[in-house]
Amino acid sequence: MNRKFEKISILNPMSISDKLIENLREYSAQPITAFITEAENDDEVIRRIGDSDCVLVSWNGKLNGMVLKKCSALRYVGLCSTLFTGESSNIDLDDAEDLGIEVRGISDYGDTGTVEFVISEIIAVFKGSNGFSRNGINCELGKSSVGIFGMGSLGKKIAKALLFFGAEVFYHSRSRKPDIERLGVEYLDKRKFLKTVDLISFNLPRNTEVMDEVDFDIFGNGKVLINTSLGCPFNINGFSKWISSDANYAIFDADGLSPYKEMFINHRNVRTVDFYSGYTIQAMERQVEKTVENIKNFLSV
Repeated sequence: MNRKFEKISILNPMSISDKLIENLREYSAQPITAFITEAENDDEVIRRIGDSDCVLVSWNGKLNGMVLKKCSALRYVGLCSTLFTGESSNIDLDDAEDLGIEVRGISDYGDTGTVEFVISEIIAVFKGSNGFSRNGINCELGKSSVGIFGMGSLGKKIAKALLFFGAEVFYHSRSRKPDIERLGVEYLDKRKFLKTVDLISFNLPRNTEVMDEVDFDIFGNGKVLINTSLGCPFNINGFSKWISSDANYAIFDADGLSPYKEMFINHRNVRTVDFYSGYTIQAMERQVEKTVENIKNFLSV
């Protein structure tokens, strides 16, 4: 049984590359190749992969069907971030499956940092310590109405943290989550959800849009939103009109406004930070551990 890949390549720059190489040397017959710039086009991606049978990519690494078909030696793609669905992935999962290429992602490595960011920003809003106060200076979270869009693993952790502070927590998601409802988090249809909550935390996969212009009208003024999803999960025109009211406030981590960050970076009612909320030192360690564990499990079959 082959316990090694012939050649492992790291396709695009990652802050964990050196640590990843150190942990993966024993699983690659040839030295590991790591690229420190983004590929300019698909031809460059194909050249980088070459005869590698294992390729690792970051959350923004792109592998379409044409690339996968051209790389005949490839049998494993390791996504060093969360893998949700084909619609939210930059990897063509259908073609990968047809070609017999295994694609594995990791999960839950950055949740703790994101929960801390969301809760700290909500507290800052209610205390008025970030220059904006929804309801007067130094309010408590207790009895406030907080909504969560997307009740996956991260959404559940944020909900539990909010419950600890006594907030009334509501959610809207593609599917009901009985386990979190048993804790007192209430599911609402979208219209009622938007009308009920004072603040929304978006925790959604990439390429997801859950609010259009009409939804922002329903959401109304005197409200706050926090987005830590990859990219904007809402209609940008609707957001532009909504945030023009001084009664509204929005908070984003490094990618939460992509690709519209420059439009709002100096807006008086928009707070942006230049870091990914979940990408802490501890998250990087978990990222390496989980990526390596996936490879070990794949090679052991």
